Amino acid sequence: MEIEHAASVSNHLGEGPVWHRATGKLYWVDATNNPYLVLDPSSGGVERNNVGRFAISVAFCDDGRMLLASDTELAYWDPGSGTAEHIAAAPFDTGVVRFNDGKVDPAGRYFVGAMHRVENQGLGGLYRLTAGGDFSQVEWNIITSNGLGWSPDGKKLYYTDSIRKAIYGYDYDQGSGAIANRAVLIDSREESGVPDGLAVDAEGCIWSARFNGWNVTRYDPQGKKIVELKTTVELEAVAVDG
Repeated sequence: MEIEHAASVSNHLGEGPVWHRATGKLYWVDATNNPYLVLDPSSGGVERNNVGRFAISVAFCDDGRMLLASDTELAYWDPGSGTAEHIAAAPFDTGVVRFNDGKVDPAGRYFVGAMHRVENQGLGGLYRLTAGGDFSQVEWNIITSNGLGWSPDGKKLYYTDSIRKAIYGYDYDQGSGAIANRAVLIDSREESGVPDGLAVDAEGCIWSARFNGWNVTRYDPQGKKIVELKTTVELEAVAVDG
């Protein structure tokens, strides 16, 4: 396995890549900035779309709209007209806590985490938005909410708390979207970097992107490390007068 360089885009903080099967394109956000970006693998072209707000996460709706999470609210985004429709405001003090990474579950519910802005208190949590519009908190005591994923059979949820360097495993009820029995599945305090983005492959293995570790790690469903893929980073020195 090799890591390939897909595109040069100068992200401030690239987050939340989502593959859109209908268009065959990859979407992600430049978190702490205002755009979401779209990569067309067939041409290598990248499109930047400024949404005029702090972009955290994107998802896709059946009617062609996108679900956009900013640091303080959820909204439907119409890419054709460039207009937003408010869904829900953050139910917390947005000066202290903000939304972070989000993902859609196998049944179409949207889950989005919240993190402590200073990242030293467990004031964040996990929130769930249903197709019927119910928006509620389902987990508490999270410092830096990050990557989410579900097992192929939909019976397990995996959820990252970056600062604690932990990936939790939960029992997951697809019928209701309820989570239960939180346990540390992967304790990565002895590994390089910080667990950030997360994905689950067809074999049920968990991939964790390591912020400041310059690697991506694959674990089996029991949390045992299988492989660590290193990235190559080239830094260019710049001389500054004065």
